[in-house]
Amino acid sequence: MALSGGESCARAGMGSLGLQLCGYPLVLSVLEAIKDFEKSTNGSIILITDGIENCSGDITSIGPAIKKSGLELKVHIVGFDIKEKESRDELEAIAKPTGGIYLEANNATELLTSLQQTLQVEYQIIDEKGAVAAKGFKGGEEVKLREGSYTLRILLAPSPLDLKVTVEPGTREAYVLKKSENKWTVEKK
Repeated sequence: MALSGGESCARAGMGSLGLQLCGYPLVLSVLEAIKDFEKSTNGSIILITDGIENCSGDITSIGPAIKKSGLELKVHIVGFDIKEKESRDELEAIAKPTGGIYLEANNATELLTSLQQTLQVEYQIIDEKGAVAAKGFKGGEEVKLREGSYTLRILLAPSPLDLKVTVEPGTREAYVLKKSENKWTVEKK
């Protein structure tokens, strides 16, 4: 998790001590957080901020840096009490190219709700050809599939958990994700 807010970056400038302080090194925070995932194949970076990038970081550099790392990372951003539309747009522009989301929070309750949304376990249903037929989040809406064989892929770090499933006409199935003794399992309900 990368946290930003209150920390400042410093660069050479005209200040009384030869330094000019700027507020939020958001881009640097995300680029540094990528290094924390070197031993994983996927994951999420959650950035909580009460301001925008104003340390001359290039927000368009985040997507290519993630791609270059070879990792499947999403950047989710929770903007806390962000008033200006331009600021919200900039934060969304950081999250969107990574498949992440931008959420707003204006108080402690909304912050907790936003964090819960970013921490949901995502899954994919992959058809026999290897294409994603459906996707969603644990505890989310039911997905409807045509008859056939699929792989239920739970996107966990450091590696996904796969389960072969068969969908038959007129049936309804549910699966339960459990963690026991530091090992994840998925079972038919």
